[in-house]
This record gives sequence, C-alpha cells and structure tokens, in this order.
Amino acid sequence: MSKCTICLPVFNGEANLDKWFEAILGQTTGFEYDILIVDSGSKDRSVGIIKKWQKQSRIKVSLIEIPNIEFSHGHTRNFMVDHSNSEILVFTVQDALPLNNSWLKRLDDAFEVDPKIGAVFGRHIANLNAHPISMRYIDKTFEQYRKNVESLASAVSKNGVIYYNNPSEIKNWDKFLAFSNVNAAYRREVIKKIRFAEIDFAEDRQFVKDAIKDGYFVGYVPDAVVYHSHDFNLKFTFKKTFDEWKAIKESGGYQHKFRPYHIFTQSLIGYGADLRYILFSERLAIWQKVAGIATSPFRQLTIKTAMYFGLNYKALPEYMQKVFSEQAARRKVVT
Repeated sequence: MSKCTICLPVFNGEANLDKWFEAILGQTTGFEYDILIVDSGSKDRSVGIIKKWQKQSRIKVSLIEIPNIEFSHGHTRNFMVDHSNSEILVFTVQDALPLNNSWLKRLDDAFEVDPKIGAVFGRHIANLNAHPISMRYIDKTFEQYRKNVESLASAVSKNGVIYYNNPSEIKNWDKFLAFSNVNAAYRREVIKKIRFAEIDFAEDRQFVKDAIKDGYFVGYVPDAVVYHSHDFNLKFTFKKTFDEWKAIKESGGYQHKFRPYHIFTQSLIGYGADLRYILFSERLAIWQKVAGIATSPFRQLTIKTAMYFGLNYKALPEYMQKVFSEQAARRKVVT
C-alpha cells in the first residue's frame, strides 16, 4: 500500500494536466505514493489526458468520474478521502505545480516533527508571468502568516516546520487562515475523524478551526512550494472574490464592519501598496510593471467591491447571490 495518496479534483484541466503529471511523477520521495483523481464532468480532453497517463505512469493513477452537479469543494474531497487508503493524503489542484522534486517529501516529513500535527500546508508563489497584484497578494499572505505564528509565545519552529501549540493565544482567526487545499496534506486518521465541511468554499479553513478545537496542530512548511496564481478577467475575479469572502463570513471570520465607503478607501490603500511593490520589485519585467500600474486600480476596485458584497451577502436577494457567485454558475454546468 502507498504511504501517500495525491488527491486531485479535475474540471476542464486540459491546459495544465500534462505539466502536472510530469511534475508529480518527477518527485523524489523514498516511499511509495499514488494518485487519485476525481473528474467532475469535464467537457474538454481532461479525461483522455488522464487515461493516457494512467497507461504510461510508473505509479498507480486512479480516476473516478462524477457528474458536475455532484461537485462541491468539501463533499468531493470527503469522497476522495473515502476512496483512498494511504497514511498521508495530499490535496492539490490541477493548475498548481511543485517548485521542485522534493515537494512531496517535505510535506510528508513534516508529520514526523510532532505526533499531534494533523495537517500541514506549503507555500505558494505566483506564476512567473502573473499580474503584480497576484504576486504581491500571495507573497504577503504567506510571509504575514509566518510572522503571525512566530509572534505567538507558543510558536514552534522545528526541522523547517512552523506551528503553534496553544491556540488559546489567538484572538483574531483571520490572521491564521492561510491554509489551503492547493498545497496541503493530512494524516488519514485525522481527516477521517474531522471531515471537511460540505460547503461550497473554504472547506480547508473550516477544517483548520475544527482540527485545532479538537486538539491537533497545523504545520506550515515554507519550503514545500507550488507555483499557483490566477489572473482572471474582472468578471471572474469579482465572482471568485465574492465566494471567498462570503465563505469567510459564513465560517465566522472577519468580524469587522466593511461599509460602502471602505470599497474606495481600501481600493486606494491597495493601489498604493501595489505601486510600491511594482516599482521596487526585481521580479517584474518592464511590461509587467507598465501593465500592473495601468490595471491595478480597476482590479483593486473590483476586488474590494466583491469583498463588500461577500461580507454582506445576507442583505442580498437570493437571485443576486447566484448572479455574483462563481460556484453557483458552476453548478449550472450541464452534464
């Protein structure tokens, strides 16, 4: 039996799957691992690509196909847990690529640090051609999480794993929710006991809260890195951001008031931060700097507007919530 199963939900992933398989099969581990894929009604060549790799892969690749209407982030991942037997379950996504061939081993090694670590997650970095806003947001998210944990009296840093062992210190959970199923691993015994909440979005963040309440620790592994970022058009950016902040509000996060005028003040603050990042970043090409300066105001305004409506979703009629939601649109896909 494999020590580790990599669990991958797929939907219309043909543009990324060949690169994904190459990166995953190139991992150096010292232990056996396999791949479990659930495709939720792809309309492109995804299933054909997966079957091609099933035939030529040196490791076991399992494929389960489900109707698109049955997909949700929590439910589908619970389904994958139930269809795997490995000691460690790794969750990722079709457009996330490991930075190097030690990614999987670093996630697995983290569980040896402390028997009470029930789950771990790694860092994301933006794709090399990503929009500067994406780069800044991702860099800030993980750097700030590290600083927040290290500021706690109960912080532990051991063998490259950072975690805390006294959650009662945390007064503001919003600062400790960088965990993401884009790049995460779980002990099987823990994820079988503490299931993902069967919700449309942010099932990973809800798991963290539930696991910590149950006495487990969550580790951060900064050198288990994947490339992952999205540069959606403004319409899709709005919908994804709405879903994210609606989920945060539903899970009890972000207790501050976010009023209409905050859309504009926070957009200005965000644009100022973008400008500083763009002008002084050595990672950006000239064309990225020009494009970033020109488009950042529109992206900031879109993101902050969607944030406002997501946090205040209860004030919206149900039909408007569906119009604003990417998850609602996905559920309408005909299978």
